[in-house]
Amino acid sequence: MHTKREAYVAVRFRTLTESALDAELEGYIADSFGEDIKAVTYHEAEVKRNVEGTWATTIIFDV
Repeated sequence: MHTKREAYVAVRFRTLTESALDAELEGYIADSFGEDIKAVTYHEAEVKRNVEGTWATTIIFDV
């Protein structure tokens, strides 16, 4: 996001397996970002399939 100054609002996964990922991102050019992310932590992070059958993730950012 910072390299291309883009913000992404949607993703469409074409392929998502244990060893491959192909997706289409939808977004816009960002004028600026409020704060920089210093790091992503794995503490309390999770990826799970919800009752509707879609995937959800929780990611914690250190700002």
